Amino acid sequence: MVLSVFFTALATLFMVLSTITLAKVGFMALFWLNAALVLWMRKRSRDEHKVALDRAYTLAAKAHVRTHGGGTARELAKLFGMSEGEAESVLAGLAGEAPTRIDVDPSGEVRYRISGEDQSELEEFDERLAEAEKAKASR
Repeated sequence: MVLSVFFTALATLFMVLSTITLAKVGFMALFWLNAALVLWMRKRSRDEHKVALDRAYTLAAKAHVRTHGGGTARELAKLFGMSEGEAESVLAGLAGEAPTRIDVDPSGEVRYRISGEDQSELEEFDERLAEAEKAKASR
């Protein structure tokens, strides 16, 4: 009888411990799943920010090159506070986006110029706005 009670108590103890163990494992699994989700979302957000920042640098470089009659990687690096390699990469991206002329001066410095035929998005918007205002005024 004592042996039977002992084994029953031992079986009950194992059952309680295994239930607690399952709860601990379940809690840990939820914790690690949540941590993985947070890390994935941070990486995705960082990637989206990088794309937006690259786009902003490209638009700023385009405006600088257009208003100053050209630009070099050294000028953009100083203006944006980045390395010359990063500035060169921004200018190279600009060359794929707008009709760009690339000149090399006798000292070997590469200068990027945007042809006058290309209009900026702001200039195009201003023209469309002026046309819309004329059409509205004539009504």
